[in-house]
Amino acid sequence: MAQRDLVHGIPAIKHTTQICDVCLIGKHSRAPFPKKAKARSTLPLDLVYGDLCGPITPPTPSGKKYIFLLVDDYSRYMWAYFLNTKDQAFDTFKEFKKSIENELRTTLKMLRTDQHLLLAEDEPKNYKEASNDQKWIEAMKVELDSINRNNTWVLTTLPTGHKAIGLKWVFKTKKDANGNIIKHKARLVAKGYIQEHGIDFEEVFAPVARMETIRLLLAIAANNKWEVHHLDVKSAFLHGELKEEVYVTQPEGFTKKGNDGKVYRLIKALYGLRQAPRAWNIKLDNTLKSLDFKKCALEQAIYTKASKDSLLLVGVYVDDLIITGTPKKEIDKFKAQMEEKFEMSDLGLLAYYLGIEVTQTKGDISIKQAGLLETTRQLYQWTQEQD
Repeated sequence: MAQRDLVHGIPAIKHTTQICDVCLIGKHSRAPFPKKAKARSTLPLDLVYGDLCGPITPPTPSGKKYIFLLVDDYSRYMWAYFLNTKDQAFDTFKEFKKSIENELRTTLKMLRTDQHLLLAEDEPKNYKEASNDQKWIEAMKVELDSINRNNTWVLTTLPTGHKAIGLKWVFKTKKDANGNIIKHKARLVAKGYIQEHGIDFEEVFAPVARMETIRLLLAIAANNKWEVHHLDVKSAFLHGELKEEVYVTQPEGFTKKGNDGKVYRLIKALYGLRQAPRAWNIKLDNTLKSLDFKKCALEQAIYTKASKDSLLLVGVYVDDLIITGTPKKEIDKFKAQMEEKFEMSDLGLLAYYLGIEVTQTKGDISIKQAGLLETTRQLYQWTQEQD
């Protein structure tokens, strides 16, 4: 049009290189949406998307102002709930989760919203929430049975001039490397943050094995074709003996009838006390030394026991012990000795430790961190979707 003088004021373009990029892009047709997502769940309820919309105007005839939308990533099946207020979303999700898990006979693994990536196995925040669920009630009873069996405390009257430390319940759903639920754990924890240094405790440091050390132990075992075994000390901190005079309140929901005003004096440590890790470590250190183990001078969480015909290596990470060496009967003997000292869980051949998945086959050992990589991938995918 400019070349034919049909329009004034527009420069005449004589070469395609003079055409601007914006003009070219503006004439392009829009690329179609992909027919299939790059990443997709392989099973129902592996991943559910959630979105809360509102307030909507006008509200529904029944006065609902919010829409809570849930979409299964695998099937693309959608559920919509109409809510009066925003704070009803969490309770609605819990009811949905319970109902859909019963219907499909599987667990909802993960919930993704526009703000967070959440594990959907909701854990109670306090005793009040837990007291409505039988599995958490049983978990609390197991924890108290362990405390009482270990002679951790004695019921008494609080002496004048002393103050009792409060207790709280902490709830945790334990899972394996594949995300499957293996245990519901309730832990009674002391509110140790109110303790004062020099009055309620002195030393707190307790060594644990570094990740590099754990990898080195696995490398030594693989090089020598040794098996690596895994032991777990149940309620480990409850075995640590206290030097200080410490009193705690009675746990919520389990107050002794007729003794409401009394407290417990601790004979042994509880989780949450500032000195608990060190008290447990001292107890374990003395126990291993009594079994003729020697502490490594360079790595305080590694113990060795050597003789003419045998060698054992033990790595300690709080209440988890990994054992390797030769011959096998010495490992079995060590397990039996530890079970005489503490309440133990023999987890057999090491399979999962500090996020590392371990496979042992005919003397060969391979390690991977697929679970960590998958979580990282999902987080990366989520951040990309937000951009």
